[in-house]
Amino acid sequence: MAKVKIPLEVADGFMARNIDELKDNFDIKKIVGYFLDGKLHKWLGDRYYDDELEAIEKLSETDERLADKLCEIFNVVQDTSSIVVGEISKSNERLDVIREITDDDKLINQADRIARDQEELDQLVSAGEKKIYLLEGTFEINLKYENVKYIGLNSPIAHIPSKTL
Repeated sequence: MAKVKIPLEVADGFMARNIDELKDNFDIKKIVGYFLDGKLHKWLGDRYYDDELEAIEKLSETDERLADKLCEIFNVVQDTSSIVVGEISKSNERLDVIREITDDDKLINQADRIARDQEELDQLVSAGEKKIYLLEGTFEINLKYENVKYIGLNSPIAHIPSKTL
């Protein structure tokens, strides 16, 4: 029985089914993410792109030049100056947690607006987000940030201080 080959979503939502499509629609941030979560390895292996697979297997997620080396392997030129591997790894972890509670693509696409703890909530409101999802846990809502819509996922607890004594 033939193996189902799942495409990789790259730039502008394009679904790359082969290496030429991957190169033509290359998105270094997504490629780094796929490297970190193992999808790039699987995608290359499923399509028998052995040279590229062998090259990425030599890379380390702690390599400061990871994004540059991925561009070299695929022979593409991209600006990698804004790529922070730790942030991409954290984003992948967030997506994994979200996928454990839902398969709703609309919600998964809002992953950058989902707070899993107080620190993430504080970062989101400080950045000016007006719609924030609270995932489980307990949160303190700061009233100095006005016109913010909070949406609970998986029964979070929100403590809201009183404006009056």
